[in-house]
Amino acid sequence: MLKKTLTTLALATSLLAAGCGGGSSSDSGSGTAVQTRNDVAGPLDVLQGPLSAQVLAPLATAVAGTPLAGVVNCLDQAVVADVLDVADAVALGLAPGASDPAAALSATAANVQAELGDLVADLQGLVASLAAGATGCSSNAAALPGLGNPLTGTDFAALGSQLLPVLNSVQSQLAGGALSLGQLSGLMSQVTQALNGALGLIPSDAANAPVVGGVLQVVSQAAADVQLIVAAAATGNPSTAATRVTTTVQNLLNGLLTEVIPIAQIESTSGRPGAVSNGVLSAVTQLTSVFSGGLGSLSNAGLASALTNPTSLLLNPFENDVLSLILAPIQSAISGGGTSLPIVTGTPLDSVLGIVNGVLSGGVGGDPLTSLLGSLLGVLGNSCLLAGTPLAALCGVLVP
Repeated sequence: MLKKTLTTLALATSLLAAGCGGGSSSDSGSGTAVQTRNDVAGPLDVLQGPLSAQVLAPLATAVAGTPLAGVVNCLDQAVVADVLDVADAVALGLAPGASDPAAALSATAANVQAELGDLVADLQGLVASLAAGATGCSSNAAALPGLGNPLTGTDFAALGSQLLPVLNSVQSQLAGGALSLGQLSGLMSQVTQALNGALGLIPSDAANAPVVGGVLQVVSQAAADVQLIVAAAATGNPSTAATRVTTTVQNLLNGLLTEVIPIAQIESTSGRPGAVSNGVLSAVTQLTSVFSGGLGSLSNAGLASALTNPTSLLLNPFENDVLSLILAPIQSAISGGGTSLPIVTGTPLDSVLGIVNGVLSGGVGGDPLTSLLGSLLGVLGNSCLLAGTPLAALCGVLVP
């Protein structure tokens, strides 16, 4: 999903006109109103596009043609699109110069409500995608209130039995008329409680399955962060709201780059926790420090401009020099029937998860940190491709 244009200057010119691009549109053939995905144009657009194109799109390509592709698609829609659009909506309410900062935050409620509607629909789609009952989340955030429980009899059953009824209820309330930020925070609290309760009932092997485990962790954290953003905005305190927005961005980047992209699993299997992820997390902190320093003090266009270069410095080498080393073997194993180490969730995901698990194991007694990333992390002298980037701390990390 390339939800956002990647041309920063073109984006920046539109940021002051906050806007939810959604609602409904007319089908040219029938004249029937159809739902469209909402879109908030804000300073985080310059992060959303690259995250989708440079992190999740390559992952989707690696698992194309498997049930995992729909899961990755839903993660993109729910987290990169919806969650960051909620953060964008609140960021627009933090622009400097407001005569009444509390009123400016309160005015974000319509955009927040629209994005929460998309998020709820995409969480429904995620449940369906885990059952491989759908190719992913729809491009127009179509609601799925009659989904039933497609995960009955699987290790993920609680997501259907406990989360879906709450999503259906919240969806109805979001569609029932304009709500305040306080009311929206209350609805998200219901979602996060149901989601966390359901995740607590998933057996550990399934909850920690490669890629899928990271997806569930990121979605759970992002939903909780959204609730905290909206609650902070409801208080009318710009400082608290800015802190929550920044934390959300940092948690989301950390999870996408080290959990969904299974760096943490590779480290754990190799007995080297933090060997790579610590450097990635440090680079994320550098990026979010730019964001936190500018949020509420720079104009939205100025903040977008300030974020552009740090985003490129982090994601370009991550995509080209780190991500490709992990995903190419996965894609090759899927297409060539590579070694499979069983992951049993009771869903159609098991076949592809077993192959991914085989790659990430490094073989019997293997060290995937060396086999997958050794060519990059064991480089010597000035030949490190990451030198001069926020990921330079990874250079030579495997050298004795």
